Amino acid sequence: MRVAAGRPERVERLVLAASISGERFPSLPLLPIIKPFLRLFARLFGRRVFKRMFYDRQLAIGDVLDAYRAPSRIRGSADAAFNVVRHARRDKTVDFKRIKQPVLILWASHDKVVPRWVLGRLRRRFPEGEVVKVERAGHLLLEERPDECSASIRRFLPSTAGGGAKGPRVETIGSGSVH
Repeated sequence: MRVAAGRPERVERLVLAASISGERFPSLPLLPIIKPFLRLFARLFGRRVFKRMFYDRQLAIGDVLDAYRAPSRIRGSADAAFNVVRHARRDKTVDFKRIKQPVLILWASHDKVVPRWVLGRLRRRFPEGEVVKVERAGHLLLEERPDECSASIRRFLPSTAGGGAKGPRVETIGSGSVH
C-alpha cells in the first residue's frame, strides 16, 4: 500500500493477502532491554503462535515450520526484526487517496491474527476493490490454500485472459459461491 501510494507508477495492481488496514496503531515503545528476551519468547511461544496462523493446524509442522524458522537463524535477523518493529512507530499513515490501482483483497475465513473489522476498513478504503474470501484458511492463506489463491491472483492480473476486476465484487472460494 505504501509503494502504491508513494510511487504509483511502479504499481499496476495491488494484491493484499491477510493484510492490515494501513493505519498506525498505538503501541508502547520497544525498548532495547526487551531485545534479549525476544529469542526466549520465540522459543517458548513460537510454535503455538505459528499454529494459530493456520485453519488446519496439522500444516504447521515439519518442513513448513522449519522453512519459516530458517530466516531467524541468519546472523543479524533478530536485530533486523527488532529494528523494523521499533521504527514502525515512525511510519506515516498511508495516503489511501493516492491509490488508484485495481485492488484484490484475499481474506482468510478463519484468520486469528488480523481481526475481521480490518476487512471492513479495507473495503471502505478500496470500494472498487475485489474481495476474495478464502474458506478453510487461516492467516497464512497463501501457504494453506495456494491453488485457490493463485487462481484468484492469476485471474486478477492483466496478463491472463479477462484478467482484472471491473468493480466491487466479493467471491468466496472453497465453498463454491460467488457474491
